[in-house]
Amino acid sequence: MSTGARAEVAVERRGDVVWLRIDRPERRNALGPGTVAELRRALADCVDDPSVRVVVLAGTEGAFCVGADLHARRSMQTHEKVAHSRAIAALVLAVADAEIPVIACIDGYALGGGLELALACDLRIASDRASLGLPETTIGGFPGAGGTQLLTRVAGRAVAKELIFTGRRFEAGEALRLGVVNRVAAAAELEQVVADLAAQIAANAPLGVRWAKRAIDRGGDAGLAAGLAIEAAAAVAVLASDDYREGLAAFAERRAPHFTGR
Repeated sequence: MSTGARAEVAVERRGDVVWLRIDRPERRNALGPGTVAELRRALADCVDDPSVRVVVLAGTEGAFCVGADLHARRSMQTHEKVAHSRAIAALVLAVADAEIPVIACIDGYALGGGLELALACDLRIASDRASLGLPETTIGGFPGAGGTQLLTRVAGRAVAKELIFTGRRFEAGEALRLGVVNRVAAAAELEQVVADLAAQIAANAPLGVRWAKRAIDRGGDAGLAAGLAIEAAAAVAVLASDDYREGLAAFAERRAPHFTGR
């Protein structure tokens, strides 16, 4: 980003939780090349900071993210379009691979790469006015920034094929029914619901949460025996931690634990 340019990602620290908010309301928070680079840097800063326990991804002014900036795409050469698509895919993978929990706070549109970004998050909370979809096939493309893989893992093959093949939009209630989102909240209450959920997670032992995420993500794609082995290795690390000793002491002393992430 050039010096003096307006930031396209707003970073807000709320205790142990960091909110990363795509701030391009004039483009409904579309992912231009600069936006993708900013968001990836901000996410990396959060992951590298041991005091950050949860990240929330959100948009501004009634939209989460409408995906790739198609206005910018029109003036790109083919190699630039490919580079832009690969940058979005790399961002989506970075979100999915983040060691700490990432929550998508979905208000309004979550389309194309925006929905792919949300699908890469660990949890998705949508407002009752959210509108989701992977419409790439309707404009000659396909969801190549993780949509085919992530939606399949979240909602199953049949659902993924229907939504991707048709490219249709679906609303919050259907997204909840299909398992695409975890919860639906009234638009006016969405951010508080997400903040409460993030705070509840952040209050727990960071190592326990991180190892649980790793075991679920890695073990869920393996066979049962391999998954149980991953879980067993995670258990060894957690049981040897200072946080587990603190948790046991707090339980015995009937007080709230103070976890340090060690």
